[in-house]
Amino acid sequence: MILAQMNLEDWYMALGHALKGYFFIEPVLYPIAWDPLRTVRTFLLAKIMIELEYTRSQSTDAGSMTGKLDRYHINWPVAISGLMAEVRAAIPKGFGTDSSFAREFEQQWRGLAMEDDTWKPVWAQERAKLEKVADEMVD
Repeated sequence: MILAQMNLEDWYMALGHALKGYFFIEPVLYPIAWDPLRTVRTFLLAKIMIELEYTRSQSTDAGSMTGKLDRYHINWPVAISGLMAEVRAAIPKGFGTDSSFAREFEQQWRGLAMEDDTWKPVWAQERAKLEKVADEMVD
């Protein structure tokens, strides 16, 4: 479902389904935080959020589907950085530091995540907002 929505560039619905998986499905199916599938899905969620935020920043239509996320007041750079940090922490156990996934991730980390640690104190708040989105967005 997520890949189909991404293919259609329906970032709002892709985000909803990816967040449902992140919070409610994957922790049950893959209880180990560094499970490779769970790690890849978290990376995919971060990439969806990047695309969605870019789409939102370019939109002039306040009534658009992406505009519905404004009520959550998500700090997108913090949320993306938090997810990327989770992926980075899981890679050594799930894939190994010399894996192709680790190399691809490190290339993208440099350009996507906040380089300093200013996001860390508020990551829990942003994570809670994302969980609320997951709970309310898609049934």
